[in-house]
Amino acid sequence: MLSFSQYLYETNNAEQNKRIIFIDEENLEEKFSISDYFKKQGYDVYYSSKTPFVFVKATSTNCKAKLCSPLSHRSHREQPPQSLASPNPAPPPFVGELQESADKQILLIVRSDGDIPNEIRDICVVKRINIEEIFPELNAKAIKEKIHNKNQLDLLCSIVYEYCPYNLNYSDTLKFIEQKVFTDENIYIFVKSKTFELVFKSKEANSPFDWFEILNEKSELELIALRFRLLTAISPLSQPIGCQLPQNETFGELHKSINKHFKEYILNNYFKLHNYTTSKSPILVNKVLDYIHSKSKKFALIVMDGMSLLNWKAISQKLNNFKYKESFAFAMLPTITSISRQSLLSGKFPKYLNKPFDLSQEEKGFKKYASEELNYKDYEVEYISNQQFISENIDNLINLKTKCVAIIINDIDDLVHESRNSKILLNSIKELGIAEKLENYIKELQNKGFDVYITADHGNTQCYGVGRYTQNGVQTTSRSKRMIIQKNYADKNELVEKFDMIEIPNDYLPVGYDYLVCNSNNALDSNGSELMSHGGITLDEVIVPFIALRIEN
Repeated sequence: MLSFSQYLYETNNAEQNKRIIFIDEENLEEKFSISDYFKKQGYDVYYSSKTPFVFVKATSTNCKAKLCSPLSHRSHREQPPQSLASPNPAPPPFVGELQESADKQILLIVRSDGDIPNEIRDICVVKRINIEEIFPELNAKAIKEKIHNKNQLDLLCSIVYEYCPYNLNYSDTLKFIEQKVFTDENIYIFVKSKTFELVFKSKEANSPFDWFEILNEKSELELIALRFRLLTAISPLSQPIGCQLPQNETFGELHKSINKHFKEYILNNYFKLHNYTTSKSPILVNKVLDYIHSKSKKFALIVMDGMSLLNWKAISQKLNNFKYKESFAFAMLPTITSISRQSLLSGKFPKYLNKPFDLSQEEKGFKKYASEELNYKDYEVEYISNQQFISENIDNLINLKTKCVAIIINDIDDLVHESRNSKILLNSIKELGIAEKLENYIKELQNKGFDVYITADHGNTQCYGVGRYTQNGVQTTSRSKRMIIQKNYADKNELVEKFDMIEIPNDYLPVGYDYLVCNSNNALDSNGSELMSHGGITLDEVIVPFIALRIEN
């Protein structure tokens, strides 16, 4: 399967043109990562910054300009007067690098013609990158109506490359996409091919940013597969009728491979996550409030209890009236509400919480952190519980002096524990109108001048019962059914063996307890039962969405 980035590489003869400028008029790099394949082929990729004639180098194949070093360049019209300049001035650093390294592969991505100095333009191939230019044989308006994410665009590129349509108008382009691109067989091949790629990516992943990218791609693939009735999240693969393709591995087995690699990463690296920093994400949920406060002085944080990235992507498809930035954070382990949500709202690691195993101190912890660490006045801080959210009008809950508010919404977590699989859960989210309710609430908050952020304390995953555990533990009675917390438990090894459990890292957790979670997608429920739950260390449970819906000035 051809990716969008590879399609651009092939159709722009990049193998022969080693120095290329893409004028990215529709911000396609940010939306669809047009440079991915170029990086894999050895290209150094640079992006134009907001400063004229300054380019920023992408130093990682997995993160655009994550660690940046500016390379400045000025045009001739900005050079000092000739009387002050040296007789034979050296070319600016960036131009000199291009001129001296004819074999070096360089891709510059700029937003407009004005970002390209003449000296650079003269030694590069310049290409305009927009949907109309990329797909001249198709109607751009029809593509924009039908293609909404990177996976759909990748599939379109593969089919266009194979079928080579010619000069289709608007209606013919719509038919081509519906009848040639989005066929059951194409979707099946595409999703399975991409899932195989994710397995290989997960094996090599060695940073939180790698896992953010993997979860993002995985969630989008699951949405496509669910939409075309190919699978429920980890159930055996269901081939389209009449599609004669090998079934060597089910999607469930592929997802288990991804989660196996993620488990290994977590067991070896979870305790190091607090060392990572980035301007795009809080990394750990206990840093969410600090991160938001660094961006906004008047904010509302909506905590969607139990919302996975897959759930968010389904909801966000209905939020057509907002621009938002999507990033990610790691939940606290084990992924249960009392530990991870309290950590999120108190700004503390669980080991520093007064009562980490119940929610009785959550509101107090949030208000204390907002007052003592974020420097808000007591009257500027509000905590809105799920019950208040359901029963009261926002005007009665937030006054004109409020500048910092946390809002708890339990709808998704309640549905998680009523659902057997992802498909049922997503249908329930749709039927309950969660997206519509959320949209109305966001509008009201933005009208009051708040920057709005949405996140979750943990995600959820589909599980299968391996037997019930009936003895009392600190947290065995929770709805999770995925973990056991015991104080000084003598028969820990027996539990690990009987229920195939894992002892998780306790670096951020209260000492004196044993923390055991179910391996893979097992659950402490009746044998063979299907359920949605959380508490474990699968990718969908641990990494949660972090969404910024900023007011556009």
